[in-house]
Amino acid sequence: CVRIAQPELVDLCFLLAMPSEELEKEEQDDDDDIGLVIWPSARTMLRWLTGGATAGSAPEVVGKTLLELGAGTGFLAKGLIEAGVGRIFAFEGSAAALENMRKEMQALEGRICPMYWNWEESTELPADVPLEEVDLVIGTDLVYLGTAEAELAAAFAALLRSDRAKKGLRALVLLCDRPPGGEQFLPNPRPDSGSRAVDRFLGQLAVQELSVRELRLPEDMEVPDLSDYRERLDRARGETL
Repeated sequence: CVRIAQPELVDLCFLLAMPSEELEKEEQDDDDDIGLVIWPSARTMLRWLTGGATAGSAPEVVGKTLLELGAGTGFLAKGLIEAGVGRIFAFEGSAAALENMRKEMQALEGRICPMYWNWEESTELPADVPLEEVDLVIGTDLVYLGTAEAELAAAFAALLRSDRAKKGLRALVLLCDRPPGGEQFLPNPRPDSGSRAVDRFLGQLAVQELSVRELRLPEDMEVPDLSDYRERLDRARGETL
């Protein structure tokens, strides 16, 4: 089971935000590859991590080396480098999005390192990544309609438990709490359609026995009125049994 741990024992911290109606419309209207879109949580994560005193519980990232999962356009990585982050290994599983990111990030070569990793193909971290240099793993908008939550949770477990990882390496993710349903219309319908992707992800983290902790965003970042974390966690665990 997932342990409700003390902060120093936490493996993964997460935040939940709900996109505004305007951003939801933007998502629905955009037909691009999902890796070629700047998603709502990337904007919020950048604002939160670079907000200074107004960011509340945000960790210090200036001068740090980060590893980003699902980097997409490179928007978040670029913004963080401009704010003082030392180096970012930016992983993307879409070949088209990775090619685009490499082109767009050429001016920051050496500080942003675009790399390929599709955890649906393999949950093993590419061997050429100097994981021993990474101070924090980050990711935004990693779960949505049709995502492989089990493989994603396994990828986080592989990262955080690697023998090459720094002692105490943690992950920080920010996820949009999108409405449930829709998986029944996919080419390969899934039996758990109707559940929230975020809750399915929490359930899979429980399977991996990763300790998780929910952080709170500042009030002006559109955090919805969510149910108690423990209730959501219990529900997510029940859906994986």
